[in-house]
Amino acid sequence: MAWCVHLVLLLFVALIASHSQPPPTTPPPHTTEGTTESGNQTSIPTTLSTTSSNSTTSQTSTQPTHFPGTSTATHNATQTVPPAPTAPGPTLAPQPSASKIGIYQVLNGSSLCIKAELGIGLIVQDKESVFSPQKYFNINPNGTQASGNCGPQKSNLLLTFQGGFVNFTFTKGESSYYISEVEAYLTVSHPEATYHGMKSALVLFETTVGHSFKCVSEQSLKLSAQLQLKTTNVQLQAFDFEVDNFGNVDECASDYTIVLPVIVVVLCLCALGLIVYGIRFRRGAAGYQRI
Repeated sequence: MAWCVHLVLLLFVALIASHSQPPPTTPPPHTTEGTTESGNQTSIPTTLSTTSSNSTTSQTSTQPTHFPGTSTATHNATQTVPPAPTAPGPTLAPQPSASKIGIYQVLNGSSLCIKAELGIGLIVQDKESVFSPQKYFNINPNGTQASGNCGPQKSNLLLTFQGGFVNFTFTKGESSYYISEVEAYLTVSHPEATYHGMKSALVLFETTVGHSFKCVSEQSLKLSAQLQLKTTNVQLQAFDFEVDNFGNVDECASDYTIVLPVIVVVLCLCALGLIVYGIRFRRGAAGYQRI
């Protein structure tokens, strides 16, 4: 009986011991590594995935949604720049005044093509009527730019100033040259108005080739119903220059009409003086004879 109890105790202890031991662990099979390699082949490798992720992150995270520099550049590109303010046109004078004499030249390379010394004024009239007042504008040589073209038979002198221009076209013949066309344009303010005129088929200031033309007296040329050109103290030459100076001078006929009366008056005064002197001399001689 005792051995039966002992046997039951042994069986009970063995049963308890079998339940307290952990189950045996099975090592992973070799096919797991192969499966892992196969899985790596069908999926993006970790290193490449990380690199691709970094690249995408760099593109998105290092490019913020707002760049001051880029925003400014885009703003400048799309911004509408206001046009530069236009200088107001000149104003007209109610009374005429003397025009300043300017010296203007056009070069053909290093040689003179046109040289002109003159004063220029423009006379405007809003309405073609004797009752419409005339207004005046003198070209300021300090604010005038000379340019032009030189040719064997035709050359031009373009004078550009604030509010307009004046263009002279010179034509050369066999033995003489002259101004064949004159054009002028003027825009004024207070009130705003534009005047334009052109006269062609002219034979103005004609002189011998190689000579200069001189005209001190005032000359006026009507370019349109509202615009006239006035010149004073003119001396000019085009085409043939021996040196950089003017050639022999040919004067205009109007200068002679001014000088001739003066000469006549002077001669008359001289003749009158001689007559008075002769009368006094004779009286004096007669007195000496009586004594």
